[in-house]
Amino acid sequence: HFFGVLLSPLLIYWCKMAGIRAKLGMFALFFFGYLSCSIYLNFLRTVESGSEPQAAILADSVPLRRASSNFSCLPAPSATECDCDGGGGAVGGKSPETLARQRDELIRRATACVDGLKGHRMGLPMLSPVLARCASVWIAGQAVSLLQPQRPQTLFDYGFDVLDFFFGEPLGPRWSFLAAFLPQDTVTLPVRRKIPANMLLLSPPILFRLRAWFATANLVDVQLALRVDELLTYATPIGLLELVGRIVSMAKKTYLIMPCTGISDLTDVEIVHEAVRQLKAQAGFLGVPELEVRVVPVRVFQYKACVKELLEVTVMKLHRRVRPKWCHYAFNGTTYDLHYSHGSPAKLLVRQHGSVRARVRMDRPWVGLA
Repeated sequence: HFFGVLLSPLLIYWCKMAGIRAKLGMFALFFFGYLSCSIYLNFLRTVESGSEPQAAILADSVPLRRASSNFSCLPAPSATECDCDGGGGAVGGKSPETLARQRDELIRRATACVDGLKGHRMGLPMLSPVLARCASVWIAGQAVSLLQPQRPQTLFDYGFDVLDFFFGEPLGPRWSFLAAFLPQDTVTLPVRRKIPANMLLLSPPILFRLRAWFATANLVDVQLALRVDELLTYATPIGLLELVGRIVSMAKKTYLIMPCTGISDLTDVEIVHEAVRQLKAQAGFLGVPELEVRVVPVRVFQYKACVKELLEVTVMKLHRRVRPKWCHYAFNGTTYDLHYSHGSPAKLLVRQHGSVRARVRMDRPWVGLA
């Protein structure tokens, strides 16, 4: 205790002196840094002031030559007008005037949509489900001319909210329905779901389930992909082009509405063609070596600021490498090939020992649920 009492004041004094010495050291570093910067700046001013007269003498002694047009800072005048629609000088290949004209034309042709569930919502809805309901009502009303309801077929819906199903009555009991459950965020699910007896309700379309579906040998007759905006959220991190390309390769005919936020300045039709091009370019055991589609805008719908086309995508030719079951394992190969040409039954071929033989001719509604 005696030594502790004796050394404590010395330790306190040493700590205070150490703090003062540290502060003095920081002040000395700041002073020398400020002094060196001042000396360097004064040196630069001296060099610049000393070089000015020499520069003036050189300027007076060297005759000025007329600037050539090849070295002008301004671009040379063009002999032809800018073809902005073809990609000359405009961002993405289209001028703002062209994009404005395209949007004005869509607005002129658009049918205004009304949110029929406004009184049942707990908040502001997304734009895609309102457009999807609007498009579904229109497609169901045109079922006789668009879908040929007299013939038994299969319909796959990528975004069924179990609130209203508009295709049960116009298509009848001979059709088979598959629907991925995709609820709306702002609407409470009803106690009595409106699910017909000939519908198979699937789980929400997360990415793994979608990839398992894309790997199957199924080729349904009609698809509804009217809520692609929400599909992208559920199936993250898949991109828009990959999702659209895969979806259109799974059916003979697909009705599609793109997200309200598109890609750069591409139209919805151009997005589909670009998605098909990139899908064919991808290599892999479950790739699509051949895919030809016909894209036709059949209607335009508008809800608030979102104006989108309802596209009818018809597969003209298809070759897709597939699996016999709902399984997606990218590291395993496949020996099955699905071939389809518009107007002909689809063929599922199996390769054995270098030879190819037919396995299934899907001339009737057929969905493998294994």
